[in-house]
Amino acid sequence: IGALAVLGYTVYVNVVPYPAEGPARWFPVVAGAVLALGVILVLAAPAYARRVGERLTSVDGGA
Repeated sequence: IGALAVLGYTVYVNVVPYPAEGPARWFPVVAGAVLALGVILVLAAPAYARRVGERLTSVDGGA
């Protein structure tokens, strides 16, 4: 839960104030879409997410 709070705070600090014009206006939208897609994938396929996590742990040496 603490990690989610840190993630939420980081997103908030980087978005407020929302960019008014230029290409920076789309950065928060794209980042939010990537975060939402990741959450949806983890919730939709928890077994796959677990396998990916195990593979990453084994590649990293279990650290």
